[in-house]
Amino acid sequence: MTKLLIIEGNTPDFAPAAAAFQDVFAHLGAMTAVAQPYVSQVTADQLACVDGVIFTGSGVAWSTDAPEAKAQRDAMDLVFGHNIPTWGSCNGMQLAATVLGGTVGASPKGLEVGVARDTHLTAQGQAHPMFAGRSDTFAVPCIHRDEVQTLPAGATLLAGNDHSPIQAFVYDKDGVDYWGTQYHPELRPTQIADFIRNKDGIFGSQAKLIADLDCCETDPVAAARLGTTTAALHHDVRTIELSNWLTHVKNKVSIRKIRAEHPDAETFTFGDGPALCNKLNDLVLSGAKTATCGALRDFGQTGEALPRVGRHDIATDWSGKPIALIRTVAVETKRFDQVTWDFAQKEGENDDLAGWRADHQAFFERNGGFDPQMDLICETFELVRDLRD
Repeated sequence: MTKLLIIEGNTPDFAPAAAAFQDVFAHLGAMTAVAQPYVSQVTADQLACVDGVIFTGSGVAWSTDAPEAKAQRDAMDLVFGHNIPTWGSCNGMQLAATVLGGTVGASPKGLEVGVARDTHLTAQGQAHPMFAGRSDTFAVPCIHRDEVQTLPAGATLLAGNDHSPIQAFVYDKDGVDYWGTQYHPELRPTQIADFIRNKDGIFGSQAKLIADLDCCETDPVAAARLGTTTAALHHDVRTIELSNWLTHVKNKVSIRKIRAEHPDAETFTFGDGPALCNKLNDLVLSGAKTATCGALRDFGQTGEALPRVGRHDIATDWSGKPIALIRTVAVETKRFDQVTWDFAQKEGENDDLAGWRADHQAFFERNGGFDPQMDLICETFELVRDLRD
């Protein structure tokens, strides 16, 4: 069973924010334990045998860049240093922005409480596994004062709305594997209402929302007043991002096991979207596809590792699930206009060279630009193992 560690974002005088995550992941079939940085320092021993780590939201008065939040920042630095897939909601996303070099601050538009209305996916968000099954525009429970105001260099913005332009981002660089949202997919609306019921807290001014939050999961009129629907608040819809992240964590565990046998194996996806990726994976598994190519510009220090003869690599589906183990048998650099049918037919995608050229020109135009004299890395490989369950 997948093992997750939840890093509590609240001090002991607040109700534990970890409880909502424990409920969600119990429903999803994962085991959880809780660490409390504001009580005792998180240690490397607590990360042993952990598959994923979650940083919760928080009701504390200070921001993630404040001196008081050092224990949280230290915990995240430790987790990132262990290359463990990490999730953060609200304060957990602001914390990641701070640790990774972005900035946070109070939203100039004030509090965002109830639901994050009209949250929309960026083009990158529409293609990212975090949002598989999510519509391009949606509303999810939220409650926050601060927000991420500048993304860390290298982060990818996935979602935003008119109140907070940065509602979700991911960071996959230098061993850090981070997904996060400003909103709270882990919280039921009634739990948002519970925060507001504290009249002395920073959200006490929003008491007018309590009645609707308490009944909006079953009352369509109350849900509409909040800017959402009862269907959008159903558990399986509200928690889509967390379910997708858990799938991501499980995929990472599977890849780790394969790399125990093949330590130098790289992971990659065929194509530039779910449909093309699935099509090309099917061709590989059927034996019809024994070659692939990519623009030379996409390899090297700032991109993918160059293929190497004899190396085993792991092809995944668009969610990151391992699909096939392949071994490189030949690599050469060729200009696009010098690729012959002898190589092109090994890609298994077209009936003739003209079709190969048309499809690949379209692919490169979508992904950085096309020039008939552009250099390609042309790789021939063999299928070693079908990795599907």
